[in-house]
Amino acid sequence: MNQNHPVQPPKVIFFDCWYTLFTSDLAADLKAIATRLGQEFDREFVKTFENQLMRRPYADLKEPLGLLAAHYHQEPRPRLLATLERILLTGLQRQRAYPETLAMLAELRQTHTLGLITNSFSAGFEHLQGQFNLGDYFTHIITSYETGHIKPDPAIFQAALERAGVQPHEAAMVGDSLSDDIKPARALGLTAILVDRHGRYPDITGRITNLEQLPGVLNQT
Repeated sequence: MNQNHPVQPPKVIFFDCWYTLFTSDLAADLKAIATRLGQEFDREFVKTFENQLMRRPYADLKEPLGLLAAHYHQEPRPRLLATLERILLTGLQRQRAYPETLAMLAELRQTHTLGLITNSFSAGFEHLQGQFNLGDYFTHIITSYETGHIKPDPAIFQAALERAGVQPHEAAMVGDSLSDDIKPARALGLTAILVDRHGRYPDITGRITNLEQLPGVLNQT
């Protein structure tokens, strides 16, 4: 938090989407894609996937998947691209909310302006929006494919602040990733709250293990 401003509850709460509010089998799907491309599934592969598929909207996923294949020196053959596309589209059917997500968003929506900042490919996020009516909860939705920026790029957080019309000290960021959510948000001066569902970071300040704990932490900011 920016120490030049008095401590006060945030006007806007921004949430990360995946593995903070909603889950899917995307990690397993990306591992399957990496295997098809002869690559190791690691953070570098994930970030390459994000940069190829999540920085602009695509009507046809075969286009960015072809770019991904070419990046790894694979010939973008029709059969390969069809297989990769099928992996992603099949995975959309496994998108789901964590048990407490919708009730907590409905509660917080009564007292705060809510925003969503997400690295997503357009087809995947549009499916999620249709399934859960995200506009009922979020006043501001900022996507990587709309802004052209991938977290942890500060530009996507700046775009969110500008969209909401607030300064960093007036906003909080809630996310599950230290590298993509917490560190870049804190660097800009936002209050950052880590959702640590699996207890991997017991020493991190501003940490919760499920969303039901969030109101209590917000009241302490």
